[in-house]
Amino acid sequence: MARKKAKRVGKKAKKSSEVVYVAVDNPNRLRLMLLEGRKISFETLRAFQEIKLLRREKSELSILLRKQLRNISATMNKITQTLPHVQVHDVEEIKTVKKETHVTHPRTELERIEDGLADIEAKLRTLH
Repeated sequence: MARKKAKRVGKKAKKSSEVVYVAVDNPNRLRLMLLEGRKISFETLRAFQEIKLLRREKSELSILLRKQLRNISATMNKITQTLPHVQVHDVEEIKTVKKETHVTHPRTELERIEDGLADIEAKLRTLH
């Protein structure tokens, strides 16, 4: 049997108290739908609170990062002021110096013999 609720019609209901009844077909389903809507609302509020927290943490970390960068910059300025000024050579000059200092050692007799042996073995494999 369907439940019925009393409801007044309009704001200016007559004082004779006209009562209108509305039938709710499936009250459990209606209750379930309302609870699901409420659950979604709470989940949305929770997500919003988490976003607010993350934004607050982000701004705090941003402020901390700016302070650290200022400290690093100040320290670098102090270092550059205290170190003597030295003229640095071009990169190309440094590369040429490195190439000149690289010395190749002469191949030993044993290395030449091993290379010759490897060549002969490779030729033998191609013949078979």
